[in-house]
Amino acid sequence: MDAPNYLLEEEEGIDLRKWFYRIVDNWVLFVMCLVLSVLFAVVYNIMAVKEYELATRVLIKENTNPLDKANLVNVSLYSDPYRLENEIGIINSTSVIKQTLLDLDFFVEYYRKRIPGTEEIYSNSPFVVNFDSIHPQPVNVEFVLEYLADSIIMVSAKGEQATLYNFKKNQFEGVIGSFTVSDTIKLGDTLKNMYMKFTVESNLTVNDDNYRNRAYSFYFRSLPFLVQKFRSINVEIPKSSSIMKVSMKHTDAVKAARYLNSLMQNYLSKGIERENLIAQRTIDFIDSQLLTLVDSLQYSEKKLEDFRSEHKLVDIDYQAQQAYTRQNELDRQKSELTVQKKYLEYLEKSLKANSLNVNELIAPSTLGISDAVLNNLILELVGLYNERTELTLNTRKNNPYITSIDTRIESLKAKLSETVSNIYDATNISLNELDVQVSDVSARLSKLPKSQRELLNFQRKFQLNDELYTYLLTRRSEMQIKKASNLPSNEILEFADAGEALLVHPNKKMNLLIALLFGAIFPFAIIYLRISLNFKVQSPDDIKLITKSPIVGTIFENDNLELPVVVSAPNSIVAESFRILRANMQFVTGAQKTPVFVVSSAMKGEGKSYTAINFAAVYASYNKKVCLVDLDLRRPRLAEYLALETNTGMSNYLIGQAVVDDIITPVCNKLFDFIASGPIPPNPSELAASERLEELVAELKKRYDVIVLDSPPIGMVSDAMFISKIAGYMLLVVRHNVTHKQLLSYLFEDMERNQVKKISIVYNDVPASKKGYYRYGSRYGYYYNKEQKSFLGRLMG
Repeated sequence: MDAPNYLLEEEEGIDLRKWFYRIVDNWVLFVMCLVLSVLFAVVYNIMAVKEYELATRVLIKENTNPLDKANLVNVSLYSDPYRLENEIGIINSTSVIKQTLLDLDFFVEYYRKRIPGTEEIYSNSPFVVNFDSIHPQPVNVEFVLEYLADSIIMVSAKGEQATLYNFKKNQFEGVIGSFTVSDTIKLGDTLKNMYMKFTVESNLTVNDDNYRNRAYSFYFRSLPFLVQKFRSINVEIPKSSSIMKVSMKHTDAVKAARYLNSLMQNYLSKGIERENLIAQRTIDFIDSQLLTLVDSLQYSEKKLEDFRSEHKLVDIDYQAQQAYTRQNELDRQKSELTVQKKYLEYLEKSLKANSLNVNELIAPSTLGISDAVLNNLILELVGLYNERTELTLNTRKNNPYITSIDTRIESLKAKLSETVSNIYDATNISLNELDVQVSDVSARLSKLPKSQRELLNFQRKFQLNDELYTYLLTRRSEMQIKKASNLPSNEILEFADAGEALLVHPNKKMNLLIALLFGAIFPFAIIYLRISLNFKVQSPDDIKLITKSPIVGTIFENDNLELPVVVSAPNSIVAESFRILRANMQFVTGAQKTPVFVVSSAMKGEGKSYTAINFAAVYASYNKKVCLVDLDLRRPRLAEYLALETNTGMSNYLIGQAVVDDIITPVCNKLFDFIASGPIPPNPSELAASERLEELVAELKKRYDVIVLDSPPIGMVSDAMFISKIAGYMLLVVRHNVTHKQLLSYLFEDMERNQVKKISIVYNDVPASKKGYYRYGSRYGYYYNKEQKSFLGRLMG
C-alpha cells in the first residue's frame, strides 16, 4: 500500500513559524545542550594531549651544468639538480632518517600518566634511563615507574611475546614468550637480568616539585620502529619557488625541533658526501695512472743523469734546443691525448660490459675532454638513472614508466657508445698526426752529433714522463681542493624552534565552534526524531495533511472532572472553546432547522462522549431544546458521566419494549434531555441499522431544536456508519497525542468510500499551556486569565 498522503506532504516544505515555536517551547533543551557541549569542548581543550607543528625551510639552489669544466669543483654528477622532487626523496630516504636517529637519543621514550591517557615528556622527564647498548633490551614493552621516596623507585613491566633488540648491532635477537619485572631500586642502581640491563638516574635539569605524586612509564624503541614513526614528515614546495618547507607534528616541541634540525643537517651532509664520493673516484683513477708513471719517470731520470755524467754534456746548441723544444711540445700533447684515450677506453669498456655505474662516473672535463656532445649525453644519462631510482623507490615494480625509462637509457647508451667510439677514433687520428710530426722533428735531430742526439733522446723521455706526471698531479690536486672545499649545495634558511611551535591539536577555536554547532543542531535532531517517531496527532497541521475536512473547534485540556464543564466552570477556557465550537457549527448548519449531529471518533478514549455532553450543554445554554442520545450500545458511558441510573433506553426502544416518552430523562437541572443506551443488546449492529432508529430521530426532530447522537468509535465498529447516514452532520473527535495519524488517514479513506459527508473535526485535549504552532490559547486569554495568571502576570499584579 502506498504511504498515506500526510507522510508525503510533510516532506514538501518547512514551516519556519512552526519551527520557531518549537524552539521556544524547547528553549531549556537548547540551552542545556549548548552549555553541555561548550563545557565538554572546554574540558577537552584542557585535558587533550597537546600536539605541536614545527617547520624548517631550506633553499634549493639552482646549479649550473655539472659537466661544465668551469664548474667542476662546485657541482656533483650524482643527482639531478633540476628536480626538486629528488630533494624530497633524499629527505625521506631511510638512510638519512636512520643517520638522524642514530645521532639523537630517541631510543628511550618517556611518558607521564594523566587523565585521559598518557603524554610524552621527552624534555620534562624527572629521570633518565641509560641502557647497555651491547646487552639486548625488550622493545615496545611498557616499563611502569613509580616514586616511593625521593630516590627510591619501583620499576615493573609485563609483556607477552616481547622482542629483544641489540642497539649496538641494531638488530633483533629473538622473542621472549613471557616477560615480567617488578623491582624496587635506588636511583643510579642498575636493573639487570638476562633480557635487559639499564640504569635509572635522576634528571637534574628538570625541576618538578610534584614528580613523586605522578606515575610514569618508558619504552625501549628499535631503530626500524623509530624510522617508521619519524618518516611522517610533510614536505611542501610552493609554486614558483625553490624554498622547501619541511614540517612535522609531535606532542613534544623540543623533541620535534631537535629531530628536524638534525634531519636537515644530515640531508645537507648527504649532498656533500655525494660530491666527495665523485671527487674521490676521480682521485683514485688518477692515482692508478700515476702508479704506472712513477717507475718510468725514475728510470728515465736516472738514465739522463748517467749519460750526462759519462759524456760530460750539460746542454745542447740553439738549433738542437729548438728542435728539442718542439719535440717536447709534441710529446706533451701526445701524453694528454694518451690519458684521454685511456679514459675513453675505460668508458667504452664499461658500456660494452654493461657495468657502467653512474654513481662512480668521472666527468670527461676532469681529464680535459671538452666535447659538448659527450658531456650532454652523460648528463642526460645521469638524469635518467636518477629518475629511474626515484621511481623504483616510490612506485610498484612493474610501472610502465620505468620500462619507458629503461628503453630510453638503452637508446642513450647506444648513442653514447657511438660517440665514444667516434671520439676515440678522432683521438687516434690526432695521435697519428702527432707521431708524424714527432718523426719529422726526430729526423732533424738525427742530423745532430751522436752525443747530442742521445742526450736529446734521454731528455725527451724524461720530460715526457715528467710532464705527464705533472699533468696528473695537477688534476689530482684540483680534485683534492674540490673535496676539501665542498659546501652544501643547499642552504637552511630557518631552523626549527621549539619556542615558535604552533599548537595544532586540540584546535581550541575549532572545537568551540563545533561545540556551538553541535549544541544548536543536536536539539533540532532530538525534536525532529521525536516528531518523526511519534505517529500521533500533535497539531492541527497533522490533521490538515490528512483531510480537507474543517477543524471547527479546539477543545483544551480540562482538569475539572465535573460534567458538563460549560455548566460547572462557565468562565473557563474549556467552556469558551465549546462556545466557539457551537458558533462555528452554526455557520456549518446555516438556517437548517433541527440539525442532527453525530459525535464519533476513530478509536475509544478520544473524548467523544465528553465532547457530546458539553456540545449538547452549550447549545442548551442558549435556550435551545436539546436531546442527547447515547447510541453506543456496546460500551455506554454517558449515563455514568451524568450520574444517572436508568434501566431503559435505546436498546429497549429499538426492540419495541419502550416508547419515546419512556426513555427520555431531563438532566443538568433540566438543561437538556437525555436518552440512555439501555441494556447492552447481543446484536447492536442490527439495532443501529433498524428502521426504528430512523423513526426515533424523526420523532425527536419534532420535539427538539438540536439532536446530538453519541455513536461508537467509527474506526472500530460498523454501527457508526449506519448512524452517520441518519444524522446530517458528523463531529469527528481527534484527541491530541492519542489519535494515530495513520489510523485517521485510513478512516477518512473508509468514510469516503461509504460516502459519509459533512464531516467536521473537533481537536480535543490540547494542552492549554502549549505555546507551539499557532498559540492556541491566545484568543481565549480573556476568560482564562480570570481564573489563572501566569507567573509573570502574578509578578506584574
